[in-house]
Amino acid sequence: KQWYQRRVAITAGGNNDVGYNNVFGDIKTPYIDRLASESIKLDRFYTQPMCSPSRAAFFTGRYPFRMGMGGARALYYGTKSGLPQSEITLANVLKNLGYDTSLVGKWHLGFGSWDQTPLARGFNYFYGMYGGSMTHFTHMSYEGDTKAEGYDLFEDTWEGDKISHKVIVDKEETYDELLLTQKAVDIISKYKKDDRFFMVVSYTTPHSPVNPLPSDYESNSHIKNKVPC
Repeated sequence: KQWYQRRVAITAGGNNDVGYNNVFGDIKTPYIDRLASESIKLDRFYTQPMCSPSRAAFFTGRYPFRMGMGGARALYYGTKSGLPQSEITLANVLKNLGYDTSLVGKWHLGFGSWDQTPLARGFNYFYGMYGGSMTHFTHMSYEGDTKAEGYDLFEDTWEGDKISHKVIVDKEETYDELLLTQKAVDIISKYKKDDRFFMVVSYTTPHSPVNPLPSDYESNSHIKNKVPC
């Protein structure tokens, strides 16, 4: 059988702004360390220094500059551009091969129109943020000095041939990594042994703004120069 005809579950996870060689030794990362020890380490995997170009490369397998998304160019809130419609994404390919496709977390490849959002680019389900960064407790969009603020936590599903768009109301102000992790666990739990699915879990940390949990301070109490919450 071809690989796509077998019963395969594919998951891809990542932390925003974390490279192979830039996790500082002072910061404890036990889960990343464990995943690395049990996986293939891509120590020569070249990428871009910004969010959107890196994601464009990941989802298309093409150099970002070939689609006008190269260099230090991120898609900021309010922009009308996005991943070109001519590009085929990994989610498109796997969906056409019978995989159930979902994205949990950050998108950041276009949100100026519905045809730029995840469900129009090959995903059956989306839970997360359209933009590049948000406050980790209140889930507001964040772009530093640009003052481009707005709520950015949504759930999109297909209802027939139309996108159902839902705002996720989180009155408890749950830390976003906890929300995203629980959603990913819920999605995986619904599948049976023979189901084929593709899920991308894209965390927002450690991207700015710096909003650590109190427990993060405790586990890194040996670090002198701390950034306040």
